[in-house]
Amino acid sequence: STAEIELIHTQAPEKQTSGEYMGAMFFYFYTKKLQELASVLGKSEDESFFEAFLKQYKEKLNERFFDKKTLKYDNNAGLENVLALYFDVVPREYKQQVFRNLIENIEVTYKGVPTGL
Repeated sequence: STAEIELIHTQAPEKQTSGEYMGAMFFYFYTKKLQELASVLGKSEDESFFEAFLKQYKEKLNERFFDKKTLKYDNNAGLENVLALYFDVVPREYKQQVFRNLIENIEVTYKGVPTGL
């Protein structure tokens, strides 16, 4: 329907995922894939390098995009929580709340899946 298309292409800032967030999350995701590839190829030195890098990068991602007061990622537009959970960036102690934020977005804020996924 037209409403769905308009929602996907909305100009409302509170419904948009920032390019900075998307880039940072997908950089993490693809670097994780490089670590997995190093493991499969038996390149233990490379695997260790990526593991250490990813640990630090994950901490920086959370420092930059996760608000420990509101327990939300970036502007909490929906996709932010999906990516953080799927890419396993959310610290263990906050996973339940980030998942609840996602459910609240779906059920209350958007009355449907806001991510286009």
